[in-house]
Amino acid sequence: MRRRALIATIGLVIAAGALAASQPVTAAWTDTEFATTSVVSTSLVAPTKTSCSVDVVLGLSATFNWTNPTTGAPRTGYVFQIYNGATLVGSATPAANATTQSTSGLLSTLLNSVTYTVQLRAANNLWRSPVATGTFTTTALGLITSCTW
Repeated sequence: MRRRALIATIGLVIAAGALAASQPVTAAWTDTEFATTSVVSTSLVAPTKTSCSVDVVLGLSATFNWTNPTTGAPRTGYVFQIYNGATLVGSATPAANATTQSTSGLLSTLLNSVTYTVQLRAANNLWRSPVATGTFTTTALGLITSCTW
């Protein structure tokens, strides 16, 4: 009797499996909509550093020059920052078409024998380009003697 019950159970399992295999898939669908536009990715391009110069008459300012990028996302301006180590000591926001920025008027004092770091980035609202970095150095008297870009 047990043997018959086992054979009947196996038969029912096989029949149920065959029945399930012949059932249609109910989770499939076809979407007739399609994309009609494309997405393009871009970024702000860093300005190209060209030259820097020191005011040789007074030695109180350095001027940094660059060329504007012609590729990438449009910029709305620049962010120009001066650091003494990790401390921000001066900043300016040149216009989108600017190609030069002086340190004149951006620092309240020039410290003796310090190398300041200059950072320039193109900006568009909260977006920023990679940084273009330069330096300028002061003497023991606090006069700017050199700059690099």
